[in-house]
Amino acid sequence: MITIEDNSGEPAAASSSRVDPYYFSGTQWYKAFPFPGLPPVTEPFGFRTTDLTPAGLHSSVKSHLWSQDQTSLVKVEEDIPKLPGSAIVLDWHQVVGTDRITSRHTEWVDTGWQIPQRHRATLTELSHLCQQSERPIHLVICSHIESSSRSLENVIHATEQSGLPVQLVLITTQRTGPKGKLAALCSVISGKFCFFEDSLEITQEFSEASRPIAQVLKPRTRRSHLLRQECIGWSISSEALLSTAKQFMRYFSRSSA
Repeated sequence: MITIEDNSGEPAAASSSRVDPYYFSGTQWYKAFPFPGLPPVTEPFGFRTTDLTPAGLHSSVKSHLWSQDQTSLVKVEEDIPKLPGSAIVLDWHQVVGTDRITSRHTEWVDTGWQIPQRHRATLTELSHLCQQSERPIHLVICSHIESSSRSLENVIHATEQSGLPVQLVLITTQRTGPKGKLAALCSVISGKFCFFEDSLEITQEFSEASRPIAQVLKPRTRRSHLLRQECIGWSISSEALLSTAKQFMRYFSRSSA
């Protein structure tokens, strides 16, 4: 079971450094990964508590999980357990926070901190597929923010206000290398994962490591020559990339990894 201790007497907040770390223990460990919009997980997918291992994230990587009431994201000050199973992972900037319906028609997070409507429908659909899977599949946000507290607050606040059905938000200080996105995701996800990302630098690192990745295009950025055409598109909600996500999820759902 997961609990939060806060000796300050103030509500837990995602940006507060005074929030004590989560504690994972007992037979209810799988409830450590709740998310809003759907009932709490009640089945451990056959995993035992002995399967729960520390992620070993680099100290520079920030991780945020939903509070037990599923209303806010809380920064976890200590290492978190590995997510059992597999995952669909989404970058934030230019991916979740941006929907390029065409190369000339773009929608962003609105003034009410809601992500683009098509993306809400996409994440809801993917979340339902996760719930229907015979094996655990998670939705994860992984964003690179070097030092901007405003950018971090925007990501966390928009995720909260939109009630996104993601189990985990990871923030890295570097794009690639030991402190980068690939290293963080390899640490925290037990099985396979597919990443939707706009950076060519990150796309190349994933491709060279034979890790599944799809490129979300942005203006004046060339298409990666390392990816198949069906793995490249203007938006995660485009027909091509949403189809790619579903194909990976179908594979994950029957994979033993």
